[in-house]
Amino acid sequence: MFLLLGHGYWGKNIARAFGSDLYAVCEANESLHGDIQKLYPHARIYTSYDAALRDSNVQAVIIATKAATHFKFAIEAIQRGKHVWIEKPAGTSTSEIDAIIRLSEKKDVRVFVDHVMCHDPMINKIRETVDFGSPIYFESYRLHQGLFQPDVGVIQDLAVHDLSIIDFIFPNQKLVSKDVILNRHVNSLGDHAVLNMMFESGLRATVTCSWVSPIKKRTMLIAGSNAMAVYRDGECDLIKVRKLDESFSQEACKDVVPLVAEKSFGLENARDRFKGGILRSEDMITDIYQARRIQSWLE
Repeated sequence: MFLLLGHGYWGKNIARAFGSDLYAVCEANESLHGDIQKLYPHARIYTSYDAALRDSNVQAVIIATKAATHFKFAIEAIQRGKHVWIEKPAGTSTSEIDAIIRLSEKKDVRVFVDHVMCHDPMINKIRETVDFGSPIYFESYRLHQGLFQPDVGVIQDLAVHDLSIIDFIFPNQKLVSKDVILNRHVNSLGDHAVLNMMFESGLRATVTCSWVSPIKKRTMLIAGSNAMAVYRDGECDLIKVRKLDESFSQEACKDVVPLVAEKSFGLENARDRFKGGILRSEDMITDIYQARRIQSWLE
């Protein structure tokens, strides 16, 4: 049923998440076929994507190739009537994503985009249980050394995670203005960036992402008129705001409560959402329409 296209860096993680549900793997690099066969002896192995798409047992394609190829491979799968999982970014422009939307609606297939942080148990806990009130600001730091992508810059690779979280926690945001500082230390694509964004609701967001940081850092500060949250590498403290006005001080946000979420892996939760979406028409959360909203913020 599930065909994985690309058994590279992230494709290996997806394969592990799907496990016995993986019907076939398409990998152009034949030197990897032996390892794939050992790990997934039940799975068929294809070198040709066209041949794999002709397999009538393939109902859904998981695209885990280079970002610049996502659009082409997605269109080819949708044309054959296959449901699609696309690794982020879903496309390199809104015009590409719009083309995917039009074709998927015509062919009546569903398109899932792996904004994996929206399937993280702590992010879900924050969304489901925290009443932030009026949104004030979102500040995030997603830093590490590498991995440099050959076809997209750090914004499309890393900042998309945080933009998807903004869309998930504070839905229906309309972007009013945006400033971008993009640094190019290694190549022309950009490896360190700061995005400052203002939304119609009053929410202001600052997203910092880097491939050239000497440290690895995953931190988010989310603030509203009723509550604030501090997220660090999967753990989160919730701070209740007693009063937000000109006299705002430490006394106004004294109650700190750690949030506790179930122990699960975001990629496995994403797998379950994808399966539920195509088998039972359930809400997939991170679909092609969310990808369209996020891409529009970047252009």
